[in-house]
Amino acid sequence: MGMRKVIDEVRETVELIYGKTPLLDAYLYRSRVKCGKPQCRCMTSNYRHETWCLSYSQDGKSRTRTVPLELLPVLRQMTINYRQVRQARKKLEQLHKTLLRLLDSTTKQEVLAGRRLYKRLMIEIKQ
Repeated sequence: MGMRKVIDEVRETVELIYGKTPLLDAYLYRSRVKCGKPQCRCMTSNYRHETWCLSYSQDGKSRTRTVPLELLPVLRQMTINYRQVRQARKKLEQLHKTLLRLLDSTTKQEVLAGRRLYKRLMIEIKQ
């Protein structure tokens, strides 16, 4: 992969990340629970109430909160945005490593070319 191609991929990846806000570093999942009301059918059968939960870490502790259905689409998009940004960041890390390897290789070649030119110039001066 050439340096120009890597640079173009970096540019494309950064453009994908740009504008992916707001971000929410949480996990959204569906849960089935008993409500706790003595007269509810969930207390006497296998029926469970379905609810959506948001799990996240705050101050080093795991937190779980129930999510109102009207907020579900917004929160889902925010968690998707966060995952996409994290994946793009990993890709940028790999591209950065590739770019540095290419730069090192190119620099080494240019240094060798400079040394050859230096030797040729020194020979010309001596003659």
